[in-house]
Amino acid sequence: MKNILIYCVLAVLFFSCNKEEFTLSTNAEDFFFLEHEGAKMPVQVEGNTASGKLIIVLHGGPGGSGILLNEAFTSFFNPLEKEYGLVYYDQREAGIAQGSFDESTLNPDQFVEDLERLTALIKDKYGAETELFLLGISWGGYLGNAFLAKEENQANYKGWINMVGAHDFLQIAELGRERMLFYGNQQIAFGKNVEEWQAIIDVCNEMPDIENKDDFIKINSQAYQAMGLMSDSINTEISSLPISEQLGLAFTSPYDANAQVSHQINIRESEFLDRIIAEPLQARLPNIKLPVLVVGGNYDFVVPEGALQEQFDLYGSEDKSLVILPRSSHQVLAEEVTETVRNISDFVDAH
Repeated sequence: MKNILIYCVLAVLFFSCNKEEFTLSTNAEDFFFLEHEGAKMPVQVEGNTASGKLIIVLHGGPGGSGILLNEAFTSFFNPLEKEYGLVYYDQREAGIAQGSFDESTLNPDQFVEDLERLTALIKDKYGAETELFLLGISWGGYLGNAFLAKEENQANYKGWINMVGAHDFLQIAELGRERMLFYGNQQIAFGKNVEEWQAIIDVCNEMPDIENKDDFIKINSQAYQAMGLMSDSINTEISSLPISEQLGLAFTSPYDANAQVSHQINIRESEFLDRIIAEPLQARLPNIKLPVLVVGGNYDFVVPEGALQEQFDLYGSEDKSLVILPRSSHQVLAEEVTETVRNISDFVDAH
């Protein structure tokens, strides 16, 4: 049975309407909300919290959903939940997060502050001695990088797992463009999906410079189409959800697709992407000195290997590893899952 608890976060102090702490369990199912600066963000904590190790998952997007990841990628997360506690939350203006839409709070600093509040709340409710790890996916990688670049935030974590995470949005678009041109010409030479690849190549050639949000969105869209054309080279271990699970997601899960779409529209129409694009993180990555695991896909055209290599090189950590999965794209929660879960478990166990 889920423990339901609502926390109100004001300034740096937490005032709760119920001070009962969660009981540590090998099969936890805790659900509560984090309220801060006008946002009411849902948090699910599941798995083996009795292990003393919790992994906080930062979803992609912006505008994705940690709640959806938990429900839709059980084959990826369930093996990890057997060993550790997993913390899934929906960031402000994402997933099923609630609250009034406020353009002024859609900036990287606010998202970092939200994560700081969540970190303190998790430590408060599961014990100050609990060992925390951070796992960021795609946009969540950017958020994790920005969060951990503050030295005081690193003190609360044992390790950082960057899965296909970004650090410079214009750079990843440019690198993605180059990869699509390379593989597009290669696939055409092989006689594979010639018309589709030619259309992608034409778009890439029309955009020799990636300069703004509109350019980024256009290249990003082409990248997802291109990865779909590489299916013969990609090892997809998790296919689409069975009908029974889709019905469960629709009717028994807290996830709400309509709410997420609304958030994504708000983000697209706001200046949030402009703000992220204006704040590349190269200069701040050397500040990150805790253990780091970077995971990427060889056929990732959204956050290509070159972007992950640059982050890996810039991290100030002396304990860091880079894994490029040979038959994966950007969808690392569904591709070469067994290998990725093993790498994560080995990393967490070692630290």
